[in-house]
Amino acid sequence: MKNYSEKVETISKLLEERAAVFPVRDSSYERLSSELQFFAEELLAEVDFENYKYDEELIGAAMSLSGSPVFICGSMKSGTTLLCHLFDSHPDLLVMPGDSHFHNDLDKWDRTQFREIATYWVHRLANPSGQEPFWFFGQEEKTFKTFLAYLNYFLRNTDKSVFVCAVMSFYAVHAMLAGLSPKKHWVEKTPHNEDHARHLSRLFPKAKFIHVLRDPLNNIVSLRKLDSYRGWRGSALDHARVIRGLFRIARSNLEALGREKYLIVKYEDLTRDPSAVMQKICGFLNIPFDPILLTPTENSKPASSNSMFRSDRVKGEILDRGKSDRYRRELAPSELRDVVTTLYIDALKAGYDWETEEISQYKKRGFSYLLHRIVETLDSILFKMRSAAAK
Repeated sequence: MKNYSEKVETISKLLEERAAVFPVRDSSYERLSSELQFFAEELLAEVDFENYKYDEELIGAAMSLSGSPVFICGSMKSGTTLLCHLFDSHPDLLVMPGDSHFHNDLDKWDRTQFREIATYWVHRLANPSGQEPFWFFGQEEKTFKTFLAYLNYFLRNTDKSVFVCAVMSFYAVHAMLAGLSPKKHWVEKTPHNEDHARHLSRLFPKAKFIHVLRDPLNNIVSLRKLDSYRGWRGSALDHARVIRGLFRIARSNLEALGREKYLIVKYEDLTRDPSAVMQKICGFLNIPFDPILLTPTENSKPASSNSMFRSDRVKGEILDRGKSDRYRRELAPSELRDVVTTLYIDALKAGYDWETEEISQYKKRGFSYLLHRIVETLDSILFKMRSAAAK
């Protein structure tokens, strides 16, 4: 591509501008998207798809990997990104970047829409998460062209879904950069994957699911912070109701899919004792434990934490804030009463110690609690009806 280095330099500067205000999406986000659009179009114009020399052994290895996903589940801001970063450098895992929205995008594209699909993934390769590290597979022109060539091949010559074709193309690039080596699983992370776990299990009989739970009080604090950055409207009670549903789905999925396929872990355990939790996860996935699992990376480069609070943003390390009481500063007493009352029973069932006076004092009592329980019972009936319909 003509002036390739200059174009990469321009995009890199825009990536840094975007990261400086992350997760806000201002004009820097729009400029970056526009520049990446032109970049993708020029790359596509230069790949000789018809005469590209494909590696048959690599194609076979990619096809073998395609049916063995690990889906990471959990609320937004619950620690799912951290788990992805810890998985990143394990030799048996191929970790897809960022939030893939796999299930939601199952019908987004017709596989003949190659240019649109390719452009989307060029964006993802250059800017996986909105923060450093950028350029998921590096900045080399050959890397992008290899990815596009194999993406085109898999879309044209297999019946795999569009996303799985992208997974196999990622594997092709990885094999080119690091040498051909088999992977046991590919890893996909999207908040609320748990809503679709049973359908995903039918699509991928070998699939495994890891559901990350976080203490709802601090989870809601982070969600409210994200709301403020993005200009979204969401009350503490709204978030509490969503998280309550996710906690119940976690229990329901575990019962339906079984412990061989569905594992629940707590964010607090992961940050307090990462070695113990990652060893448990390795046993679940039947992969060997490796100390590399204790360092957050993105494509083997130190990964930035995804915290909504700048003071908690670290790179290449796990931040353990212990038993955080940030919720007491960020949520008003009335909000705490709504959240604690809504989630009290489900938090206890999940193993969170909410019976302490520090938290239980906010639980509604008397007539207000009775009214709350009536509403909650009706909500529970509706939840069971939705769960039955999803089976």
